[in-house]
Amino acid sequence: MNTTMLDDILVKSQIERGINIQRRKFVPIVIILIICTGFIGYWLLEESNINSKYVKEVLLECIQICLEQKNAPFPQKQFNDKQSIDLFLDAINKAKPISGSLDYGVDFMMTITMNEGEQKKYYLNIGNTERPQNGLLIKLPNTEQGYSISQKTSKKLQQLIYK
Repeated sequence: MNTTMLDDILVKSQIERGINIQRRKFVPIVIILIICTGFIGYWLLEESNINSKYVKEVLLECIQICLEQKNAPFPQKQFNDKQSIDLFLDAINKAKPISGSLDYGVDFMMTITMNEGEQKKYYLNIGNTERPQNGLLIKLPNTEQGYSISQKTSKKLQQLIYK
């Protein structure tokens, strides 16, 4: 073999060794990124679920469509008993995302006040009807993403709100 071929083989060997060393350096970084992504995903999931032990009250304010009714149920209604709060949180925590764009009016502005004073705001649509319905929930400020509330939970909310 001539010197040029030996030099080429030596350079290739060093390059391959350098790449392997570089790959080994990135493995811990990739593992850390994967772990962090898992924690962030878990945190976001937990952030979307509200626990009733942290909630002070739920306030419904009659707006838009609700105000247009002949017999609007109330201007505002406050719920601070555990059973009512649990029902509202069940609706929020179990609501399913709706795909596509929404075209809707709003019955109620719902404000969840936490024990520490933080507030979470939603639009809530639950009609006063005998027909089965899926309630609509919009988590503010994102008014383009809607969530469907099950018929069973919607019926319970209707009974609570309009009684």
